[in-house]
Amino acid sequence: MSKSQLFEATLSNGLKLIGELNPFASSAGMGFFVKTGARDETPTEAGISHFLEHMLFKGTAKRNALDISFEMGNMGAQANAYTSEEQTVYYGAILPEYFRAFHELLSDMMCPSLEPAEFDMEK
Repeated sequence: MSKSQLFEATLSNGLKLIGELNPFASSAGMGFFVKTGARDETPTEAGISHFLEHMLFKGTAKRNALDISFEMGNMGAQANAYTSEEQTVYYGAILPEYFRAFHELLSDMMCPSLEPAEFDMEK
């Protein structure tokens, strides 16, 4: 009987990847853990981390908010995000066969378009 295997890697751009391979799991999970949160904000920036957390779901250069929602739905993804004092986390769970597609979607979301209309609506 195989056990879970943990792995860690650092990409050339400095992004650190940590994962667990469990041969008995019927789902896969992924998250982006950003090392900034409410504690890093000045009084004039208060709330910006949480604001940006929401903006990542509003669209990118390749996808609008509906596209993001539609793609997640088609994958059966359970995705969410939160902001704490120390970090902002974007994460989700999907069936293993959608792992690469979900990774591409979450990666794209890390570069939000910050469209003025969405920006103003979220404020």
